[in-house]
Amino acid sequence: MSVKQVRQSVVHSLLSSKLGRCPKCIRWSLTGTVVSWVFAILLLWLQLPPVFSRLGLAVAASFTALLIAHLITFTIRVAPQPQHGRRKAMLRIGWAGLSAAVWGYAVFRSPKDVDAQKPPSCESPHWKNSGASIGPVTVCGKNNHVAEEAAQVALQPAATVVANLICNPLSTQACPFCVAGREQLDITCINLGTACSGGTLFSCTAVVTKVNCRCGTS
Repeated sequence: MSVKQVRQSVVHSLLSSKLGRCPKCIRWSLTGTVVSWVFAILLLWLQLPPVFSRLGLAVAASFTALLIAHLITFTIRVAPQPQHGRRKAMLRIGWAGLSAAVWGYAVFRSPKDVDAQKPPSCESPHWKNSGASIGPVTVCGKNNHVAEEAAQVALQPAATVVANLICNPLSTQACPFCVAGREQLDITCINLGTACSGGTLFSCTAVVTKVNCRCGTS
């Protein structure tokens, strides 16, 4: 008889004599299932490296499969026979333990793990600080206030370019399009003392202080 055949014979003998027939084995399988699932859930809560949580889940799944095999075999082989109190109790406790393990994992598994399964969402609009300078531009105005308003219009294209340069690096695989919604400018105008058709020439510069970035999928 080959080594392979010997192994198969030993495994078959153990399964025939123990699977679904050994009360101690069923109790150990039930205990292992409950304890291993509690341990696996604990690993998920602790947010350890994935290898640990996967190992815990693999052990729990192995105990669960063994308990299912015990219970199915016990139900097929023993349950149809004349029922004794101990047999009934083992059957009920075993299935109850398996149900509790499955229910416990579904209810108490880590919220972070559940959130991780949700599709990623894009960030809501948010402000980014900046200190980029733009300008100068020369505008004509009656006073400083009018000159600043004119400079706001003249500097807007440059401000938009700077703002998009700030927002674009925020793009991710989930939110590939990040653009500037609007910008806050701090404009400074200096009176050049040269007359123009609308008043006096002003030289104006601006600092982009903040940018409102909007990220989306399109």
